[in-house]
Amino acid sequence: MNSASIKWTNEGDAGIMSFRRPVEPLSLAPQTGFVRTNSNGEVPSQTNSSSNNSNTRSFPCGRERGFIEKLLHSYGFVQCNTRKARLFFHFSEFKGDADSLKVGDNVEFQEACDPLTNKPVAISLVRVLTMVMKKSGEVVSDKAVTGMVVTEPKLSLPFAGDGEGAGATDGSVSYEQTGEMFFLAYSFDDVEGNQKVQIGDQVEFYIATDERNSNLRARKIRKMSDAVTEIHQGVVCSLKDNFGFIERSDVVKEIFFHYSEFQGDVDALNLGDDVEFGIQTRNNKEVAIGVRPLPIGTVVFEDINPTPVMGRITKIPKQAHGRRQSESLGGRIAYESDKVPSEISFGDDAVLDYTLMQGDLVEFLVAVDRRDKLQHAINIRIIPESFAANNELREKGFITTLKEAFGFIRCTDREARMFFHFSEFLDPNRTPQVQDEVEFTVIQDPNNDTRQIAVRIRHLPIGTIPVDKSQAEKFTGIVEKESGTLRNCGQDENPGILLYEVNGTKQTILYSSSAVDGNLPKLGEKVEFQVNECPKLKTRMAINVRVVSRVSSSREYGYIVSIKDTFGFIEMSDHEKEIFFHFSSFDGNVKDVELGDEVEFTITQKGGKFSAENLRRTNRGHLLHESIQSEVLDGRVAKPLSLATSDQVEYSGLIQLVNKDGDTLEISYPYGIMSLVDKRDLPVKGDLVRLQVAVARDTGKRRAVRVAPVRRYMHARIESLSGETGYLNYDKDEGRLPFSLADVQESSELCVGDEVEFIVVQNLHGSRAAFNVRKTCEKPRPERLISRLRSVNEDQAQRVTVVRQPKGPDGTKGFKLPRSASCDGANPPR
Repeated sequence: MNSASIKWTNEGDAGIMSFRRPVEPLSLAPQTGFVRTNSNGEVPSQTNSSSNNSNTRSFPCGRERGFIEKLLHSYGFVQCNTRKARLFFHFSEFKGDADSLKVGDNVEFQEACDPLTNKPVAISLVRVLTMVMKKSGEVVSDKAVTGMVVTEPKLSLPFAGDGEGAGATDGSVSYEQTGEMFFLAYSFDDVEGNQKVQIGDQVEFYIATDERNSNLRARKIRKMSDAVTEIHQGVVCSLKDNFGFIERSDVVKEIFFHYSEFQGDVDALNLGDDVEFGIQTRNNKEVAIGVRPLPIGTVVFEDINPTPVMGRITKIPKQAHGRRQSESLGGRIAYESDKVPSEISFGDDAVLDYTLMQGDLVEFLVAVDRRDKLQHAINIRIIPESFAANNELREKGFITTLKEAFGFIRCTDREARMFFHFSEFLDPNRTPQVQDEVEFTVIQDPNNDTRQIAVRIRHLPIGTIPVDKSQAEKFTGIVEKESGTLRNCGQDENPGILLYEVNGTKQTILYSSSAVDGNLPKLGEKVEFQVNECPKLKTRMAINVRVVSRVSSSREYGYIVSIKDTFGFIEMSDHEKEIFFHFSSFDGNVKDVELGDEVEFTITQKGGKFSAENLRRTNRGHLLHESIQSEVLDGRVAKPLSLATSDQVEYSGLIQLVNKDGDTLEISYPYGIMSLVDKRDLPVKGDLVRLQVAVARDTGKRRAVRVAPVRRYMHARIESLSGETGYLNYDKDEGRLPFSLADVQESSELCVGDEVEFIVVQNLHGSRAAFNVRKTCEKPRPERLISRLRSVNEDQAQRVTVVRQPKGPDGTKGFKLPRSASCDGANPPR
């Protein structure tokens, strides 16, 4: 036979054998790849020769073949062809350029044992030249691989303005190699014979390696068998950002699924939805594929025995502070099964939302899980006999308030109002109504240590709780005092007072904020209520208080009589009481407010105290509704204002008239701060005053006005000046006497050491101060004397007391003749 003209080349990383016409027969060696053989089908020996550049060498005994399965930085792995083995190799063991190795290259190697790890490794690797089909720069493996279709290729719309047909996106196939799952892309052209492959179909294909970028693809795909996917059912139990989990109905297990596998609107998927799905293994893990929704109720996990069973709770599935236990069936119920003591578990989802307690007698149904045949209790409910059997302290009351999901119960045996949730009703099918009679248990609120709540609520028949005639009768009254603000806390609070009439007799009764239905009533508002008498406590309280009519926010009038740093006081227009106000309640600039300004305001109560709100100034003279008599009278302060003394409750003071001899008369007149000529000069008890009498035009009521204390001017010297305040060296016992520079008369410029005259007054704080200060001598003192006075310390200097005033021979305080100044050093005349 003619010999074949064969040319060996080494293109890229794979050996390529090209020929013009095969003459001698080629035989397929037991290993993968086509190799050159002789006419007898034997593999010729190979020798290394530099002359013909051919790779020929004899195969030593014990060598085998495989292909490169993975390449890393300086090592890789070889997959054996004839056995299931994956061997490690180092690049130093490759006979050639290790950088030219590619995944999928066929190699020949020898197995050895690593002395360090005692594991088999591949050594003495050489590349085996294979005959492959070459298409567009790709090297296709000669051995087919079996796998499964994961995704199908899809047609895509052509680009706008593109005249060509529609494009396509690749599909993918998966195959397993040495326990790992690999995925390869493929297109419609890679499927042979125009076969239709679908997800899950078993296929056979070849692996193609692009010589330019080493990318792998699946080629020559051929369907082996159609997909046979077993359908499973379950319930969606968890949803994350782009995946979730399904609780399977066939085994006690959850399975992962990706949203891309859901065949429907994933936004409409909710927890608890019934679904069906197939199962596929990816990376040695089962995942759900082809997830489809099912009608509600399709998936059934358990079989339920309809016969009720009685038992006692021995363990509840909750720990302290309301935290759930780690086990799903943490509760336990003791019962008898065929007269044999038994115990069954239950979870927190087996009970209605009301509170369970250890020792409760309950009725339940037994459910058997179809997956593991385990029993557990469901539909658990408390039986009425449980409360008496456990001697549970139960209270009774009426529902007084209902909101969207909660309400309040008024206790009948004590003055308390209990909060409750609708979930605590033992009968969930009955809708609660106001005035329903109920029985309940009181526990500490687990979320609020300061209050108690009602739980395990049971409706009572109408008329179970006896109601007295006085309780059923409704009364109408006026709020005389508002209650405190400790509402719904279950604690004692500052009660309010209601004023009402019974058979023409005025009576008062206390009420609390917890007894109010709706908004709390304000002072003076008209309310409707009932009377609750507690025989045990021997108390009467107003209950079911409801506002009948709101009072309009009437405006009050008064005068600014005191201004502090951030607050002040107002004297009411009737001059009988004062009221507090804060600067934040003033409408306008507070800096413009002066003593005596007329204001209008509203009165509110905060924390049990009244205060003025919404203040604004009015025109002067707006409140003058009285005439003043012209006669000036003398009087003595019998009772000072409450601002001048701390032990007086009434606001107004009282002045008794005196005659010319100073004797006190029986005529007296009240007065307030607005009655004073100088509102900073508060007279104290016993002070003599001058006054006039004002008569109210509408009531004829008389009061003292234009009250001016009769003061005696005192003399002292200025000891020091500091800012807007000065101090006088006045009283040895009381120390320095302060005065304000704003009170200096005639705008005199005062200096330390100046002699001044003044009157002593008592301010709002009860301390004494100098007032109406004015300079008595305009001649300034010498600077040397002022300096001397400043340097003298009273504690160090010796004090001198005058025992006799100086007196001259002519009886005067000094010399009668005036002194004359000396001239040019001559002696003055004597």
